[in-house]
Amino acid sequence: MSMDRINKDALRNAIARNSDEHTQLRPILASIESAQGIDALLPLLKELHQTLMQHFAGERFPERLFDVIEETHPAHAKSLRELEEEHSFFMHKARDLIFRARTPETNNAEDLLSGAQVLVQKFRDHDKRERTVVEQVLAAD
Repeated sequence: MSMDRINKDALRNAIARNSDEHTQLRPILASIESAQGIDALLPLLKELHQTLMQHFAGERFPERLFDVIEETHPAHAKSLRELEEEHSFFMHKARDLIFRARTPETNNAEDLLSGAQVLVQKFRDHDKRERTVVEQVLAAD
């Protein structure tokens, strides 16, 4: 099997795994958007945080999306690094919201729900930019 064929297979596999992970995230994000109050929001934020940890780690392991794209389409390396830098924002923001929801002095429901909405929207924007990179890579093949 040629190296090009191996790279294309690795790319397709990485894109499929990433797409599956994003599919798992969408209902969590939708539930966060519709959460009413801290008691509903806190377990969703915990679930989001755990899922994002696994997802972001997975994007960087060998044979995973970012590494495969960098190897097969190095012109996208800068965009991938920008997307990767946003991962720390999402992890920090989710942890911050969880901490604030658990702490009586900082668990103002309106502020937390608003902060969660911002997190969801920023992640959706991130997801859209990531999909754009994937579409460009697929179009180039």
